[in-house]
Amino acid sequence: MKVDAGGVGTLAGSLADGTKLSAKVPLSKDGLWPVYTSLYHSQGFLAGWLTLTNHSTNDISGESRWARPASAKGKYYPWGFTNSLQVVGSGYLRPPASPPGSAVLTPPTGVIAFGGGNIASPFTNQIALDQKNKVLNLSPNKLSLTISLSSGLFSGRVVDPATGKSSSFKGALLQTQNVGAGFLLGTNCSARVSLGF
Repeated sequence: MKVDAGGVGTLAGSLADGTKLSAKVPLSKDGLWPVYTSLYHSQGFLAGWLTLTNHSTNDISGESRWARPASAKGKYYPWGFTNSLQVVGSGYLRPPASPPGSAVLTPPTGVIAFGGGNIASPFTNQIALDQKNKVLNLSPNKLSLTISLSSGLFSGRVVDPATGKSSSFKGALLQTQNVGAGFLLGTNCSARVSLGF
């Protein structure tokens, strides 16, 4: 999300079922942001009121409602759902190029955890950040993870040690909480991806 000098907030991203979304709405003088975007060929939606502030660990907070219709043709969540969600967000500052070794999150070692969805047994990989914020996998099962230093978004692939299946995942860093959150799409639903240092 970005806010321009005129107080207009622009949101672009992906929901945890892979659906792209976007919204562009002015903020109130108190930092309230009404979000509404139509989804699934106008059969579903994401709506809520969010608060933007720089006085807490959650720079963006609030509650939203996400509705996805049932559809026999849908690959993910064909049974549909209506969920109320607590929203948290964080400002992102790109680490300076100098001095070398400025980390996007600290300390430079942590874990990335996968669970829920179609993952039968949750698992974690030990990871570390090198001097250029490249992610090193310290666990035996394969993992590739790239962080975009310009946006704070991350993406990668991981092999489930129980099944040997490789899957892609993506998410975003939340710098004020020193974590990352995202999703991994399985056969018909998504798994949670949590990155912590």
